[in-house]
Amino acid sequence: MMKIHKAGLYGGTVCILLAITFTGDRTWFGALFGYWLGFFNSELLYRDTVRSVQGNLPEALKRMSLSFLVRLGILSLIVVGIALFQRAWLPSLVLGIAVGIPLSLIFIMRRHNLNRKG
Repeated sequence: MMKIHKAGLYGGTVCILLAITFTGDRTWFGALFGYWLGFFNSELLYRDTVRSVQGNLPEALKRMSLSFLVRLGILSLIVVGIALFQRAWLPSLVLGIAVGIPLSLIFIMRRHNLNRKG
């Protein structure tokens, strides 16, 4: 299992669930899925980048391009699934992805820098 920064993932999840509770608007579940998807996507990117740095250049390029296509496929599959079954969730899904990816990258970079100093 990948090392997901649990404070960021759980903190954002709690904030979104509190927003759903206080507003009563269930379309924010799309933001929750998008947030989780953003964290998952960033963790896969970090894992593949660390693995690619250790190999030679042609192998690293092949691995990164394949990883990009897989992550893009997962993202597309989830967006299409939500578009088919819960069309009202799409704007909040996009918002969740837009917040989840940069936030998780910040946590990943912070964790990497802290582990490097120790």
